[in-house]
Amino acid sequence: MPVNDLNTEICPRCGKTLVCDVGNITRCWCTEVVLSREERTYIGERFEGCLCPDCIKEIKAEIAVLHQQ
Repeated sequence: MPVNDLNTEICPRCGKTLVCDVGNITRCWCTEVVLSREERTYIGERFEGCLCPDCIKEIKAEIAVLHQQ
């Protein structure tokens, strides 16, 4: 696979299309996402594959609310 190939994925949570730069993961948007161990576990137990940026933000917010309760 050439280093500039982009891969179109479907977010398993919301069904939106997202683009992953699998040919050069260091340029992919997901490298800027910071997840705690708890967030990674939560996502990994519920979803397979890449989530879109909106869903990641929503999940981070959901977990933050759970901690406030």
